Amino acid sequence: MATARPDNVEQEIEEMSMLGPRERLHHVKLSQSVTGGLLSETLVFLFRQARDCADNEALKYLVPVLMMRCARLASGHSAGFRPEHRNAIEEEMVSQFIERLVRDHRIDFFECRFNLAFQRLAVDVRRRAGSRYSREEEAHDPQEDAAVFQLPAAEAERFKNPENRAIMRNLLDRLPEDERQVFVFHYFAGCSQGGQDKDSIANIMGRSERWVRGKLRSAEQRLELLQRERQ
Repeated sequence: MATARPDNVEQEIEEMSMLGPRERLHHVKLSQSVTGGLLSETLVFLFRQARDCADNEALKYLVPVLMMRCARLASGHSAGFRPEHRNAIEEEMVSQFIERLVRDHRIDFFECRFNLAFQRLAVDVRRRAGSRYSREEEAHDPQEDAAVFQLPAAEAERFKNPENRAIMRNLLDRLPEDERQVFVFHYFAGCSQGGQDKDSIANIMGRSERWVRGKLRSAEQRLELLQRERQ
């Protein structure tokens, strides 16, 4: 496996491996709730086991739980697109994950760092969707843009101008990928930097809060320099 599992994932998988099929299925059913349940990495491991053993009873519960987890993540990754496009984009993200799961294609990473693996999948889907919907996005109502992109008040005001929106996209494209992702997650999707929030940038990207703060600061400084160069 290219990436080692974190200790908490390894421990939970080991605990599940010691249980019988009925007990494991009980834990999977508990994971159907919005909060709590097994780690997503463990669910991917159990899916592979169930598939290899043709355990259709377990698969019947595992697939919907994994789809629910993906749908929850996808709703955050579709921020910035028009409401009528977000559903299609989110469905594409979930569909891409299920396709990989069924084909056993590049899912080792999901078994190690589920949120980060899904984030990378989502970035790819967003990139394709961005080119598909770019012209329509330019026709956005300025007030709607300010609400969708959760920028600070001063930035949101500047972003209402269509020319400024195009400039911002151009500037973001010039950032290193990790800085761009952190900036978009924080200012566009409204994600916190770290802490106990499971949907924080640190958790999504599998990095420390200190790393996230550094990348965000670097992105802000780089964007400021790029804006000065334009003037």
